[in-house]
Amino acid sequence: MSSRLIILTIFILTTTFACQQDANNSSHSFSKKFLSDKSDSPAFHYMDEGGWMSDPKGFVSLNDECFLQYQIGEQSVSLISKDNNSWEKQIKAQSFPKNQSTFVHKGDGLPTIETIYVNDKGQVFTTMNDAPILESEFLKLVTGTKLFYEPNFKKWILIFSLSNQVLFYNSSDFTNWKHVGNFGLEAGYHGKAAWRSPDLFQMNVDGNKLRKKWVLMISTDDGHPSKLGGTQYFVGDFDGKLFVNSNLFSKVLWLDWGADNCGGLTAFNEATNEQTFVGWMNANKYDATNNLTKEKAVLTVPRKLELKDTYYGIKLFATPIKAFEKRRGSKISQRAVKLSDKENAIVNSFSSPTEFVFEFSQKSNEGYTVEFSNASGESFDFSYSGIRKMYLLNREKSGQNLFPQITKQKEHYAPRFSTLPEMNVRILIDQCSIEIFADDGLTVFTQLIFPKKPLNQMKLWGTTGQIMMNKMEIYQLN
Repeated sequence: MSSRLIILTIFILTTTFACQQDANNSSHSFSKKFLSDKSDSPAFHYMDEGGWMSDPKGFVSLNDECFLQYQIGEQSVSLISKDNNSWEKQIKAQSFPKNQSTFVHKGDGLPTIETIYVNDKGQVFTTMNDAPILESEFLKLVTGTKLFYEPNFKKWILIFSLSNQVLFYNSSDFTNWKHVGNFGLEAGYHGKAAWRSPDLFQMNVDGNKLRKKWVLMISTDDGHPSKLGGTQYFVGDFDGKLFVNSNLFSKVLWLDWGADNCGGLTAFNEATNEQTFVGWMNANKYDATNNLTKEKAVLTVPRKLELKDTYYGIKLFATPIKAFEKRRGSKISQRAVKLSDKENAIVNSFSSPTEFVFEFSQKSNEGYTVEFSNASGESFDFSYSGIRKMYLLNREKSGQNLFPQITKQKEHYAPRFSTLPEMNVRILIDQCSIEIFADDGLTVFTQLIFPKKPLNQMKLWGTTGQIMMNKMEIYQLN
C-alpha cells in the first residue's frame, strides 16, 4: 500500500464514523435557511453555503495539499487546500453508498469498525476489505476516533474517546487489534458532557529534536471557562500503549480561552514542517437554541502549533500559519506612544476584514483596552489588566444577542502566562468573528460576533497608568 493510500485511509476512517454520530444528534439538524445578507458572511473563514456544518473530520496533509471533511446532516463534504490557507470544495455534498455509509454499524450484531479509503483526493470511496477491523459492544459509547501509523513503534494506533476517557488500541498489520491502554478517568476536567474529538501527536519542545513530548487533545462541551465548549490538552509521554501525563492529574490546560473553538483537529504538514490545527468555530449548546449559529458555523483560520517551555510548564502556542500573511494588503502604522486614558484614546477607522498587530511594554501594573465598534453602537472589547494579570474579552454588546440563553457571563478571561514585560497581540477581525493571539499565541481567544453592521472603528487607550505602545500595524486582509 502506498503512503498516499495509507494517509487517506486514515482520513476516511475518521470521517465516516462522525457521519453516524452527527446523524443521530437531533440538535444537529441543519437549517435550510441561508442568510441573504452576505455582508455578515465571513471573508477569510470557510463557511458552507448550505448552512450548518459539523465540526471538521479527517484532517490530513499530503505533499503540499491539505484535506478535510465535514457533514451537513447525513451528507459528507470534502475540502482541499492547495496553499494551506484557503479551502475549496472538492466534491459536492454526497452520501456514502449504503454498504459504506457508517464507521460504526448498529445492526443486529455487535457494532463493527470498517475501513473506507480513497486514493483520488476524495472522489471515490472504496471498502478496504470485507472483514471489520474491530467489533465490540462498547463501540456504541464511542464519541470520536483518531487513527495514525507511528513508524517508531511500527504500529497503527487507534484511539477512541468515550464519555470520560480515551482508549488506545494498536496493530502491526491493520487486521489484528489489541486494547493496550486507557487514559483520563482521573485527569483533566470531567463534567456532564462527554469527551470527544481526540487527537494525539508528537512535537519537539522549543524546536529541540532531542526533546520531544506527546500532546493529547480532547474536546468537551462542558467545563470550559466560557461556560461553553472547549478543547483541553495534556502533555506527556506515549509508548504506543500508554499515555503518561507530565502534569498533575488535576491540572487543566485549555487550547483556547474563547467561547467558540471546539472539536478541532491537527495534521502535520511536511511541506511547511508545521503541526497545523483547524477548529470548529461554534458551540454545541448554540444549536438547540439559536437558528443564527446553524448558519454561522465556520472553520478557524489554520493555526501553527508549537510546544514551548514556560514559567508555568510546557504549553501549546497557536498562531496563524505563515501562509496567512499572504492575505495582507494595504498597511497603516502608528509610531510608538504612551497610552493615556479613554478620553485621549488612539482612534482609527478600518474596513473589515482586518488584522491588527500590537506590541506593548509595561513597567508594573499598566494595562490597556482596545475597542472595536460601529455607528450602530455595537462593540467588542479586548483588554489586559495589569493589576489582575489577566486578559479580558467582552462581546456583550457585539450584536444580535445569542448568549443569554447559554450564559450570563459578560466577560471571558484568561490568565497571562508570560512573565515578560513585553507583550504582543494579533487580532483578526472578520464579518462574524474575532480571533486573538496574545504573547506569540500562548493565550488565544476565538469568538463569534453578530453585529448588524460591520465593525469599522478602533479605539485604544491605557488603563492603570500609561502603558507604552511600541507598535501598531493595521492590515487590510484580502
